[in-house]
Amino acid sequence: MRQLFASLLVLFALSAAQASEVSEALFAKHRTSVFQIRLIDSSANQKKSLGSGFKVGEAGLVATNYHVISDSVYEKDRYRIEAVDDKNVHHTMTLRAVDVVHDLALLAFDKPQPEVPSLAINVQDMLQGESVFSLGNPHDIGMMIVAGEYNGLVKDSRYKRMIFSGNINSGMSGGPAINQNGEVVGINVASRGNGIGYLVPARHLSQLLEEFPQQAEQKLSDVAGKQLLADQEKFYSAVTASSWEMQDFADLTLPRELHTSIKCWGDSDEVKKRRYDASSMQCSNNSDYLFILGGRYTGFIEYRYKWSKQLDLNRFQLYSLVQNNNTFESYAFDEYEESWNKDEVTPYSCKTSFIESGGGRWRTVYCVRAYKIFPGLFDVGLLMTSVDHNDRNLSIEMTVAGISETSASQLTEKFIRGVTWKK
Repeated sequence: MRQLFASLLVLFALSAAQASEVSEALFAKHRTSVFQIRLIDSSANQKKSLGSGFKVGEAGLVATNYHVISDSVYEKDRYRIEAVDDKNVHHTMTLRAVDVVHDLALLAFDKPQPEVPSLAINVQDMLQGESVFSLGNPHDIGMMIVAGEYNGLVKDSRYKRMIFSGNINSGMSGGPAINQNGEVVGINVASRGNGIGYLVPARHLSQLLEEFPQQAEQKLSDVAGKQLLADQEKFYSAVTASSWEMQDFADLTLPRELHTSIKCWGDSDEVKKRRYDASSMQCSNNSDYLFILGGRYTGFIEYRYKWSKQLDLNRFQLYSLVQNNNTFESYAFDEYEESWNKDEVTPYSCKTSFIESGGGRWRTVYCVRAYKIFPGLFDVGLLMTSVDHNDRNLSIEMTVAGISETSASQLTEKFIRGVTWKK
């Protein structure tokens, strides 16, 4: 047993030494192709955000994350972009192309670019457990390489990001994740913590490079808006065309998970001392938000069900309880709403109606606001409250961010029809 244990230690030491040698060789060979990307506030002449990037393609462009430089898309005169190379030389850059859906951007050098090689891209499928090496400048402390493994794609996600078993820290966003041959297989994009990071698959970067000539002739804020609109129309067309999973909930049958990217959780209160029964269910796609700019996100959908049934309450007391549930609580109508300004979105416009549906009568409130920076996109909210039972009530809230009017109408109409009383 001691001999076996000693042999395992030797093998582990050899494996660690070999991995270290690979990391050293890759870092030495490719570090000059990786840059720190800085978004500079022109008035303050100080950096507002930091990320990483790398030279790619025959045109010698620099790839990074969209979220690193997103503010410059909408306030071009306020910000400038710099790339700092391996020799600490600062290069001014121009934003040339974006993929807001997959969080990618392409930058071009304003002056003669540094004579460093572009990294090759590998879009082939990988096997789980393959070695991956992430490069970037975490926390502005210097360029680093982090060894890890590819561990498949994020399950049930719309955007299928790669799981990297290694630490991706702030400042590494937009840096390359390479294989043992030095080929880019992914782009650093986010950290889940505890040694788990997310990468954008390299195929999206390859596609953006193909689109670069067309985007170079367009206003990039318009390009981003068209990308968001096309993405949501594709998603919600599929959602409304599909057969939804239904679930019994209290005295009703209602929609559960409308898509594999949407997950539901439930809770109930069965304490006998209470004077009413209460149950709730909440569903959302909380891992598929899309970054727009300055802490603002879109692309999420959330819906909540709240059930109340009288035990020892009169109808007036139950009504008072229900009124407390008849307000928007989701992220879109709370912290998220306050993060926008009047130049970016319109105020919410709301309409109240009474409808007959699913064997019951409902009071509905439907609210809409438009994105000024993305024409054709809207945030919508729906409140539904049953009004024809004196001893029980179901309150529903649905909020959707970044959706077209047509898609919103089709989605909410089908959702309302899906809620039915069992008796």
